[in-house]
Amino acid sequence: MRNAAVSAGRRMEWIVLAALAFISLIAVLALGNVGNDPYAIPQPVTRDAALSTASNWLQTKQNISTAGLVHTLQMQNDPDMEGYLQIEHLHQPFYHAYKQARSTVFWQVLFYQPGTQIRYSVDVDSATGLIVGYGLYPPADVRSVAGTGNTSLTLSAEQVRSAALSQLEAMGHLPSTLNYVGTAYTTSPAAVLELLDDETGRTVPVSGKLTVTNGDRNAPYLYVVTLSDTAWKLRPDQPNLLQYRVLVAAIPTAKDATQQVIGFHEVYQVPGSTIVSLTNQRTLAKYLTAVYALGTFLLWLFGVIVMFRYDRSKVRFSRGWLYIVVSTALFLISQFNSWPTLLQQISGTAFGGLLSGVQSNLLYFSVFTVVSVVVTVALLYVSVVAGAPMAEDLWPGKWMTRDQKGWKERVWQASLRGYLLAVIWMALEAVFYLIFDNYFGSWSESDASQSPWNLAIPGLFPVLAWVAGTQEEATYRLLGISLLKRYFPRNTVIALVVPAMIWALGHALYPVYPFYTRFIELTLFGVLIGCCFLRWDFETVVFAHATYDSILMAQVLFSGTRIDWVWGAFFVALPFLIGFYAHLLQGKPTSSRGVSG
Repeated sequence: MRNAAVSAGRRMEWIVLAALAFISLIAVLALGNVGNDPYAIPQPVTRDAALSTASNWLQTKQNISTAGLVHTLQMQNDPDMEGYLQIEHLHQPFYHAYKQARSTVFWQVLFYQPGTQIRYSVDVDSATGLIVGYGLYPPADVRSVAGTGNTSLTLSAEQVRSAALSQLEAMGHLPSTLNYVGTAYTTSPAAVLELLDDETGRTVPVSGKLTVTNGDRNAPYLYVVTLSDTAWKLRPDQPNLLQYRVLVAAIPTAKDATQQVIGFHEVYQVPGSTIVSLTNQRTLAKYLTAVYALGTFLLWLFGVIVMFRYDRSKVRFSRGWLYIVVSTALFLISQFNSWPTLLQQISGTAFGGLLSGVQSNLLYFSVFTVVSVVVTVALLYVSVVAGAPMAEDLWPGKWMTRDQKGWKERVWQASLRGYLLAVIWMALEAVFYLIFDNYFGSWSESDASQSPWNLAIPGLFPVLAWVAGTQEEATYRLLGISLLKRYFPRNTVIALVVPAMIWALGHALYPVYPFYTRFIELTLFGVLIGCCFLRWDFETVVFAHATYDSILMAQVLFSGTRIDWVWGAFFVALPFLIGFYAHLLQGKPTSSRGVSG
């Protein structure tokens, strides 16, 4: 009778979960993407198309061959502009008015020669495929005029403005809509490279009106002309949103100088008050992230103490090796997949390209990866070895090894339950942001630098979902909740809330504002996940977490190419495939208690 009652209760539980998931699915479809996903950047113009466009443009318009040059690509945008549009409620008017003319997202294609100052950058609009910016360094002929006897490279104001306006007309902009803002000057090679890389254009490093002499031939005398576009104004009380910055170099000749445009950037002007507000929020987010790191370290430290002070018959140092190996392998795949982004960041900051060639970057990347893996393995190992015995003592059955009786069936059920919980969590998130967006003024911005299109293989983007699902659940649920429940046995609330708060602080750098919005959201969700852990088991929360993130990440891939769509569908189905494989193994013999896995 008791077994029948238990079976009936379990069936009812599945029915209730399925009903809640069905209602949640309807709510998600009705509410849509209320909380703006920082990864949700479409790519109408693909990476390959952007590279081809940039290379062809340099060849046909600038007579520059990219043969023999190293190239990197990264999708970028202007986070400050995104924030400004959100704060002033101009986001929808902006895209309604200008979506056919100019987006805020672009591919930055960088060609360079390692170990030299040679650098050519081309910005390709990700929506239209138009060239919206470029930088050429060094300018043509600068390095071939030594000994000409020319000691002055000044150009007349008319020469400079004429060159700037000609360039703007060539890029399709009407001179009648332009207001002259001003001209700055610089002769510093470092400042020139900074200008060529400066997409936001908020800081113009200048050193006054100087003259390049024979002793400094490689430093072009640069005029920075700024013009404001009066057509880009959404409301009378708002400033002109768009300015154009044209870089005109004075190229020495035998007698005087001639002009050459070596750079052009479209710059969005954001009010200083908005910049200050966003900067303060981002600074605070960095401090909160430091608190997260400290909290995680303390969990790890107390976990180490538990490993050596807990009941020696229950702590097994060989525990969880397969789980740790798989999780670490997923982390390495995700890490190597981000190589193009790291390469772009390094090549963009090194003077004139890679200081020591590709080798220096490989060394940097290798050291960074080794340190990351060591930290990851250490945290995972302690979380499993210390967390599992405490969980077994506190809640028998919350943790099982892979060769214990019933584990395979539990994996199958956890995979199915994970789908239901993931849909329910999505609906709860949509409701959360519906409330906070409308009543607490929260808002978020897209971060193109985090886009999957910057990865080596965009389709592997959801691997990150499994990295988060396996590592975070082991640390903040298995170890965190068990540790606090062990030493605060009468207060389950503390055991649930504290690890959830630490976990939430780890997401403080997400571009969601005000800063406390993401903290409140994930603290609540962390408590909810903890309750799911206590109600069911560790496998359930791992599958639910990974499934939830996989679905969100796959939605981004569905806006890509056909192969990206296939990858997205695969990762959405992966939890089911894993669970079904475990289900097929049910007939194979298993021990009642075996070596930990």
